[in-house]
Amino acid sequence: MRNWLKAALAAGTVLSGMDGAYAQSQQASPGGVTIHEGDIVVTARRRDESLSTVPAAITALNATDLVERGVKTDSDLQRIAPGLTIRQTQGNNSLTYSIRGQSADTFSGSPSAVIAYLNEVPLTINSASSFYDLENVQVLKGPQGTLFGRNATGGAVLYNSARPSDKLEAALTGRVGNYGMWEGEGMLNVPLLADKILLRGAFDVIRKDGYIRNLLNDERLGDIRRDSGRVTLTVEPTDTISNTTMLQYTNTRAPIPVRPTLTASIPAARPTTASR
Repeated sequence: MRNWLKAALAAGTVLSGMDGAYAQSQQASPGGVTIHEGDIVVTARRRDESLSTVPAAITALNATDLVERGVKTDSDLQRIAPGLTIRQTQGNNSLTYSIRGQSADTFSGSPSAVIAYLNEVPLTINSASSFYDLENVQVLKGPQGTLFGRNATGGAVLYNSARPSDKLEAALTGRVGNYGMWEGEGMLNVPLLADKILLRGAFDVIRKDGYIRNLLNDERLGDIRRDSGRVTLTVEPTDTISNTTMLQYTNTRAPIPVRPTLTASIPAARPTTASR
């Protein structure tokens, strides 16, 4: 009898320890939804949620996935997200998104059926690519008009840039290719005031000669000359209030003049739930 009681008490102690460890691996999101450690976090419904709990067709890739799968440009997403097509229209810096056959006809002026967002800011068809220093990319399939506007009847592509962290870190990468192609990408993260004011800067520079030659005047077409930079500032005055402001500038030089684009994301300060 005593041996049976000892075994029962030991089993209860083990189960209690497991419950404690399980509770420590949980994290409460700002929306009050519990997120477990290792879950893929998406923002398809304008709040942080676990991918496994969202009732929608979503392809989500974090920064590690993008590197491991060799996703370097927007067009590379087509290999990872079924049903997604990305094509150039009026130039190498003008992209049109199509999901499940729903897209836009650039030449007729019809509205796009798929909208791309950078940190909750919608990008137009002629906007520059922002494919560098990303935290994650999400491809939402199907009508998204309730949360992303009337032109998202085919779906939406969400780009989320990396947020500042409380670590001092830097990174610099580069790649080269044919047709005189080279690209340099860098990042610098600086905590100005520990856990209160965080700053992150990133840049991307790419050059590539065009592979199309005009036989009439011997002019080379399709050159890529793009410079882009991004600065992100996070201010957390208290444990329950956080504000992140992002400013990005992109300049593209091409035979057909393209105006520089300036994208800003300045959301209002919102309360957050502190992790326990």
